[in-house]
Amino acid sequence: MTSPQLGMFLPMPVPGASGGSVREIADAARRIERVGLESAWQGDLLLGRYPTLAAGSVLAAAAAVTERIGLGYAVKVPALHPLPWLAQDLATTQYLSGGRVLYGVTPGDGPFERWRGGLRDQAAWHAVGADYADRERATDAFLERFADLVAGKPVPVDPPGTGEFALTFPVPAPPLLIGGDDAAVFERVVRYGDAWFPAVTAPSRIEAGVTRLRELADAAGRPAPGVTVALPVHLGEGTGGADERARASATIAELYGVPADEASDVMVFGPPRVAAELLAHYAEIGVDRVVFSVSNDRWDDQLELIAEAGRLAAGA
Repeated sequence: MTSPQLGMFLPMPVPGASGGSVREIADAARRIERVGLESAWQGDLLLGRYPTLAAGSVLAAAAAVTERIGLGYAVKVPALHPLPWLAQDLATTQYLSGGRVLYGVTPGDGPFERWRGGLRDQAAWHAVGADYADRERATDAFLERFADLVAGKPVPVDPPGTGEFALTFPVPAPPLLIGGDDAAVFERVVRYGDAWFPAVTAPSRIEAGVTRLRELADAAGRPAPGVTVALPVHLGEGTGGADERARASATIAELYGVPADEASDVMVFGPPRVAAELLAHYAEIGVDRVVFSVSNDRWDDQLELIAEAGRLAAGA
């Protein structure tokens, strides 16, 4: 069998819980590296069902105690942030990590927002003075300036004609992963990105997306972008029974907007050997990284089981 690279979301913070601190983040990051996973990830949404710390700060803490793993934003919403702040945040994390950042971005209305619980209303947009209706244009404007921005070259700021901004601490450009689930995302990935970054998406939809992505890349005369997929997981012997699958499918369909006929295929269930077979299938359809998310109460045991599934898929 073959396997994509494997990553895992860091545990979500619990406000007011005893013991929650940078030590918890550091320990989780060390363990992700120790079991052989490729990357650790942190959400970066302003509002939602789940408490969320600023991704750049969390990933910098993880960077301080690791040496190898990639450190991923999942995901940044450029339309919500002033350009200088975005640039400084990215440059800081990239510098402190020694160039290990994986930079996920979306316009702010896709699977990550539905899944991780962010932006369920538009209060965050109003609070920062951003226009929700302008999110696509603002995202493309950021992506157009991204390469020059991180290189320290002057880039125009908004509104047009009001001047330029240059990052005073240029850094190597990190891989740019672009999330979304509409037709525009594939053109955006081919034009600007290194990879497509879907979340809570069934394998059949991912396979169709990979086909479309390769068609557009061929037409543009460029190599096919990579594909990173973020998925919920519950591994272990005896998981994934009919009742559990039905409950998970109903939740995924209701909360995350996944079509009902696809919802049952989104969450990864079963013992590591079954997960390894699914990972091999993802590799066959063109996925080169899978990022898993689990609830805090299962985080410890799931990390070990995910690592085992990866070893089995890789034939180790």
